[in-house]
Amino acid sequence: MEEALNNRVAKLEFRADAQDTEIKALKKTQETFGESLKAIEKILLQIKWALYGAGLFAACNWLGVKEVITKLVLH
Repeated sequence: MEEALNNRVAKLEFRADAQDTEIKALKKTQETFGESLKAIEKILLQIKWALYGAGLFAACNWLGVKEVITKLVLH
């Protein structure tokens, strides 16, 4: 009886150790995903501002600088 109990305790300890290892790996993965998401967000912001700049440049070429400035200021 005592040997069976010791075996069960040993199995539970092994499972707990395995789960601790899994949890540590998941936390590392979560940190990596978080860093990746921050990098993606930064790239998307750069793209957004590049598009704003390109739109402003296109508007200046199409309408003229004076008209674009007056439209931006008055609207």
